[in-house]
Amino acid sequence: MERLIARVTRTLIKRLPSAVRRGICGGVYARIGNSDDWIYERICKERKHLWIAAAPKSGSTWVSTVLEEALGYRKIALTRSFERLEQQVDSRLLLIPGAGENLFSPHQHCRYSDFVGDLIARGNIRVLITVRNIFDTLMSLHDHNERENHLFSMYYADARLWSSLKTKENRLRFLADTAIPWYANFYAGWFSNLSEHADRIAICQYENLVEDPGPYLLEHLQAIDLPTSKEAVFRGLVAAEKGFTRKNKGIVGRGQEIPVDLRDQIVRVFRYYADIDWSIIGIPGLKNSQAA
Repeated sequence: MERLIARVTRTLIKRLPSAVRRGICGGVYARIGNSDDWIYERICKERKHLWIAAAPKSGSTWVSTVLEEALGYRKIALTRSFERLEQQVDSRLLLIPGAGENLFSPHQHCRYSDFVGDLIARGNIRVLITVRNIFDTLMSLHDHNERENHLFSMYYADARLWSSLKTKENRLRFLADTAIPWYANFYAGWFSNLSEHADRIAICQYENLVEDPGPYLLEHLQAIDLPTSKEAVFRGLVAAEKGFTRKNKGIVGRGQEIPVDLRDQIVRVFRYYADIDWSIIGIPGLKNSQAA
């Protein structure tokens, strides 16, 4: 009889208008779905949480593999899907593993917003932002499309379109036209808001990772109050060598192959953000210059 009553009750609730149904079934679902305050109040303030906010093709898959092993935190993505979907954060995911566990959120191509800033501050999250020379990035993005797939959220491409572009130069020009504005948005958003989260965010530069990854990662984890041991980082480096990390040529300076006029086009996009020092991504001399 109890099962019958429960089944009838569920059936009746499903037939109600959605607004009424939400009122009846509200409870935890409604509070989680509509109130970030409810979520943040339940997060243990002592919980450690590292999130990799990454520019695509900046070594973030490799970094994520290293640090997941080194830290030993529970892994939980902060987005519900990847590939072609814009990888925005979902605060409800903070509670899935439990409010007190230390968490590691792997690489996510997420632009900065006020919502993201609120999540970092109130969710007690430390962020490692992986960056790379923008010209080398374009070359690596080209290689990814050539060898793996075209599944990115910042532009749309498929096998037929890619094939129709025929030459490497045409494909680089396509990526410069469609992907570079997204990169400018990503970098400008994060770099313009670093001062608001000075003790929570560290910038991880691809070129330094290639040169000496162990000490570099240790230093950056220490800077955001997530210290770990040399042995743990070494263990992570070993794990990364054994796994699939999308680490391809890893050669610094490949962007010199890009035609000069295309390099100039890329620089013009970043020149609009004249108050940002772009030297960290390989564009020197733009700070305090005028937009052209």
